[in-house]
Amino acid sequence: MVNKLLRDVAGSVLVEFTVVFPLFIVLMLGTVDIAYMLFEWNTANKAAYIGARAAVVSDVVAQTSGGKSIADLSNFGYSTDEMDVLGESCVDSASGSPQVTGAGNNYCKVFTAVSCTGSAIAATVVTCSNNQTPNKTAFSNGSTGIFDKMSLLYPGLQRQNVQIIYVPNGLGFVGGQTFDVTVSIQGMTHQFFFIDTVIKFLSGVVPAIASAPQIPTYSTTLQGEDMLSSNN
Repeated sequence: MVNKLLRDVAGSVLVEFTVVFPLFIVLMLGTVDIAYMLFEWNTANKAAYIGARAAVVSDVVAQTSGGKSIADLSNFGYSTDEMDVLGESCVDSASGSPQVTGAGNNYCKVFTAVSCTGSAIAATVVTCSNNQTPNKTAFSNGSTGIFDKMSLLYPGLQRQNVQIIYVPNGLGFVGGQTFDVTVSIQGMTHQFFFIDTVIKFLSGVVPAIASAPQIPTYSTTLQGEDMLSSNN
């Protein structure tokens, strides 16, 4: 009797299926979720590049309280000796060092970086550091703003996840200084379609890392080209 019971394998397939099937489902659906997560990461990276490409050829989001772009010549406060070299290169082509006037002033001004971050508040749209008044339409006007171009590729992107930083790089020429522009996507989370549901079904608990994993911060930096329209 004992030997017969030991040799009886009837029903073993059902037991094996019961053990293996949940693991197979987790693996299959998990693969789909991970693949989509990597796709979203790649989309965020590309959207940051598109934002930077748009920002370097668009009006600067940061502007003075008088409504002038920080790229406007009248904001630079050039001294008389600097105005005498208007149009000259900021740096010496031979040495690569900043050029200095006879009075000891740099040909081109050095400014503190200005960062502008989108806002979830509809009326605010975007805020800028260093007491700069934001040009809301340059950031987002519903169609041609920097954020709008990014969200065409990445529909899930929110204004508060976008930051634009303008850093004067000391290049260009007197009266036409250039900026390095960095556009970042940060603070985004990815929502899994299946993993959290499967884990909850199997264990009753969804780990925080599974329910909303953080998307890495993606940034692209380009040199500004023409960030001053005829309207500024």
